[in-house]
Amino acid sequence: MGKRRLTERKLKRTKSHRKALLVNLARALFKAGRINTTEQKAKELRRIVDEIISDAKKGGLSNIRKVKAIIRDNEILEKIFKEVVAAVKDRNSGFTRIIKTGYRQGDGARMVIIELVDREAEKERHKDKEKEREKDKKEKVKRK
Repeated sequence: MGKRRLTERKLKRTKSHRKALLVNLARALFKAGRINTTEQKAKELRRIVDEIISDAKKGGLSNIRKVKAIIRDNEILEKIFKEVVAAVKDRNSGFTRIIKTGYRQGDGARMVIIELVDREAEKERHKDKEKEREKDKKEKVKRK
């Protein structure tokens, strides 16, 4: 058997348009933590995001420059190297999760949510903050 799927998905776009699309999707994913998109775009985006996070985990000046050449946004770059890398430091791969959500009404394209797997840690931190707020509210009620 020959090797299969060595090239990227074309997504019915020119190379420059495809590159711009995937970089913009990667930026949006790192900024928001999760995005809605089509299944094929998400599967192609996963390849890029996993490579970016792997390079960021390695550290070093050359890897910082390599990631910066792709992302080109200092705010997101800082978030990747501080928050995302810290959250996935124990993982070797599989930094994203794809959740199928159904079909788009207009053209029937399969829609998915792609998210960074460290969002679980973010949810736990958010729950802890909510518990602290509830304690503060109870203390205020007791004072009155």
